Amino acid sequence: MAEAKPCPICGAKAYVMHDVVDGFEFGWSAGCPRFCLYDGIHGMDENTPESEFPRVMYCTSKQEAIEKWNRRVESG
Repeated sequence: MAEAKPCPICGAKAYVMHDVVDGFEFGWSAGCPRFCLYDGIHGMDENTPESEFPRVMYCTSKQEAIEKWNRRVESG
């Protein structure tokens, strides 16, 4: 299984996690653990579309989350 590539913005090691909240499953996600909408590092603000956030969500498997994240990293 491939490893998730580091964040292309800050270089942090990417997280991969199974999203379960109060017993409800939301799939898998991957991305920058340091990402916060207004952190001043990632250049995001309230007008930034979610498709540009340094994370991917709602994937059906760990492998899918890693693959989607790595494609996002490679595409810039």
